[in-house]
Amino acid sequence: MTSMASILRPGRRHWRDFWSKQTTPLHARENTQDYQALAAELRLLFADRTIDRVLEIGCGNGALFTHLGFHTVTRYVGIDFSQAMLAEFGVRYPGVELVEADGANFCSTEKFDLVLSSHVIQYWDRGQLAQHLDHARSMIVGDGLVVLAGIPWSRMRLAHARGDLIGGDLTGGKRRSLPMAALSTVRELILPDIGHWYDFPELKELATTRNFRVAFRGSGYYPSRFHAVLQPRT
Repeated sequence: MTSMASILRPGRRHWRDFWSKQTTPLHARENTQDYQALAAELRLLFADRTIDRVLEIGCGNGALFTHLGFHTVTRYVGIDFSQAMLAEFGVRYPGVELVEADGANFCSTEKFDLVLSSHVIQYWDRGQLAQHLDHARSMIVGDGLVVLAGIPWSRMRLAHARGDLIGGDLTGGKRRSLPMAALSTVRELILPDIGHWYDFPELKELATTRNFRVAFRGSGYYPSRFHAVLQPRT
């Protein structure tokens, strides 16, 4: 029997419809200074590597493209299922290779030094994430990296719903009233507004079964999220 939660939980079509109407990535703050701050945190995840070929899953409108330094690489491919976002990216950076596709399904015979997704896997259930990791494993060079950035941390899920202040990023600096916090907590359990939340053990299991080593990093920009850096075992 299908549960009410499974009926109401946002699915792939929901997110596709939502992002088809957006032209910005909807980060907490949409300005150059904050794009630079977020990109600086993300660059640390692959700072010890020479990155020359990049596949970005969920590239959006290219807001972080130059801040991540991807305009200097030899080869860049951006994937997104939002035509509106890709159109914005194309206007900003004509000539960049952009592909309209579902990132969870995307696979290529081409090899990359880095496969990056940032604030994307919240839209994927465990099966979709597993599929992405299978594909990403086949698309990186022997010492390449798969970076899953901005993963909603399940241990922070109720804090997010309650509106607790953690670095000011959960409710924009304004605590919810007790009735609103209770209502938001119930809603989060039934109809998550972010999508799928993950924790370290399940990410480690998905990584190790695909012969990856995985390291986790916290996020200073979004304290309710974390990053996972996966590297093939040799």
